[in-house]
Amino acid sequence: MIELKTTHNEAIERVVFSPDGELLAAVGTGSGLSMWSLTDRQSIRLRPAIGVISHATDDKNIGFSSDGSHLIGVAYGSLLRVIDRQTWSMRAIPAPGIITTTCVVADGSRVCMANARFIACLDVAFGEKVWQHSWGPDDSLRPIISHPASGQIVGIASPDRIDFRSALTGEIESQHHLIAPWNGLLAFSHSGKVVATGKGTRIHVYTMPSESVITELRTGNRRHFTGIAFHPNDRVFATTSNDQTVRIWDASNCKEITTFTWEIGAMRSIAFAPDGLRMAAGSSEGRVMVWDVDF
Repeated sequence: MIELKTTHNEAIERVVFSPDGELLAAVGTGSGLSMWSLTDRQSIRLRPAIGVISHATDDKNIGFSSDGSHLIGVAYGSLLRVIDRQTWSMRAIPAPGIITTTCVVADGSRVCMANARFIACLDVAFGEKVWQHSWGPDDSLRPIISHPASGQIVGIASPDRIDFRSALTGEIESQHHLIAPWNGLLAFSHSGKVVATGKGTRIHVYTMPSESVITELRTGNRRHFTGIAFHPNDRVFATTSNDQTVRIWDASNCKEITTFTWEIGAMRSIAFAPDGLRMAAGSSEGRVMVWDVDF
């Protein structure tokens, strides 16, 4: 088990492994980007301009390109920052407007972004807009994620609907009616056959595309769920909560398998390494736990 510390004491809202599992990146509330090498457990020193990721914006999403050569995030609400892993140099790509939610598409070549007025897709290599669609406030998506199996862009469109959009054109390809709180949690199993949505003290788990409810999970207290992540083998998934716990659940029946507690603050984010052999969880106190797992 490894405990990593940032240079601040602010909440870690997102943790993500590089595709090869050698790097771990984390972004916090107003604190910018932190990154560590997991091979030697050393923090990677980033120049101040590079460290500013997700500053002054609600969006805390970061992601690696599929080959792990670049890390992509949002800065100051309207800039995409693309960081080269080899040189640690940074490119800034202007977004079409202030961004409230983003996701890196499955192959890492493009980034989709949205706010209350539009959804758009930018090519990372050339910084060019691939497509953009406008909408009314009742149609805005938040959050948006890349579907792990189909590559579609999926977003919560209303408290009872999620939209599936083509990553190539942005057009709606299907809609599903689930309990999906706007600006809540949204995660798919890697096969895409199970989806979990949630906000507050409840998470709903469904089979797809039938929309059949598997179960409703509750924290059992007044503390809120803060993160969901599925293991690459889809047999288990993990949740974080403000009650300072990381819980592991059996994906087949949603029964709790085990609970981790380290007393390092409320747990705010969770991720599995691509090979499924490690997990990482970020806390409200700027600390990250990384540990080996075998599921």
